[in-house]
Amino acid sequence: LADRKIELEVDTLEQLAEALEHKVDAVLLDNMVPPTLRKAVEHDSHDPTILGHLGDVYAKMGQTDRAAQFWERAQREWQKAVPADYEADKVNELDAQLKTLKRRTAQKTSPDAPKPQ
Repeated sequence: LADRKIELEVDTLEQLAEALEHKVDAVLLDNMVPPTLRKAVEHDSHDPTILGHLGDVYAKMGQTDRAAQFWERAQREWQKAVPADYEADKVNELDAQLKTLKRRTAQKTSPDAPKPQ
């Protein structure tokens, strides 16, 4: 049992605070609404998981510039993480999201890009 990770899905700031207090292995924020995620960032502006999720929310809302800002902040915070807390899969996912976003942005702004008819 010692090798099992404890992941907890939270919907509210109170649940988040409790999860952090009990030091669970992973806190899942997928069900948090955008205003609650923004408050979570205010509460802990250095948590790369929270920053990444807020970037995901902005991407889904079509606010790609804001999404990129939060994904880049999340990347910087992951680079500061102690090795025991570093999650390479999450960093790789952020890298992929940013590369995709930059590629799409470049395609939209490229003068050689085909124009819609």
